[in-house]
Amino acid sequence: DFMIEVVGPDPERVSELADRVVEALRAQPNIMDIDRSGDEIAPQIRVSPDPIRTAQAGLTQTQLALLLRVALEGDTEARLRSGTHEDPIRIRLSPADRASAVTVAATTVQTPSGAQVPLRELATVEEVWAPSSISRMDRNYRTSVFANMAWGASGDTTIALAKLLDLDNLEQPYQIILGGEEEQRAEAVGEIRAALALAIILSFMLLAGLLESVIHPISILSTIPL
Repeated sequence: DFMIEVVGPDPERVSELADRVVEALRAQPNIMDIDRSGDEIAPQIRVSPDPIRTAQAGLTQTQLALLLRVALEGDTEARLRSGTHEDPIRIRLSPADRASAVTVAATTVQTPSGAQVPLRELATVEEVWAPSSISRMDRNYRTSVFANMAWGASGDTTIALAKLLDLDNLEQPYQIILGGEEEQRAEAVGEIRAALALAIILSFMLLAGLLESVIHPISILSTIPL
């Protein structure tokens, strides 16, 4: 029923505002199934190449990155032939060899001279906690919060949320966008208003042509609310 998007330039501040959104949703007695996405933190292995040592080994940082990608993610260019049928196979390090920063650091990299150099001599390898995925809107970071409504009107709940979040005084350039069912309702109301305005204009033009007058169509259309 609800999809609330928090958008801004600083991912940490966006995550803090998303926490406020979750608290505001929990304060509503008719809200349930609260979830969020876009700022999940997960353990990752970070490799930071040493430009001097990499150059001394005859490699560029781009070449080192490509070699690591093949070693860790695999390469599907190889084919396994069975009779006349060929199947692509993925060749990469075993799960044990890419399970931790220690084992990844021990991975050997072949230099242009043919030497096998451990990765730890060319780069700093460490385990860090970082976002598992990054969601963006207009080049800003975005975190989405989802929730379902057990009962009540979405309009009343949206008004209550807007008061709790104090949207009018939200620091710039951060945004909290209330979406979901309420957004669809607002769009539908806007479309109805546009269609009504177009119908009035067309009716006025038709009456003006039939009556050959501008005053009489206004008099006739003014009686519609009555």
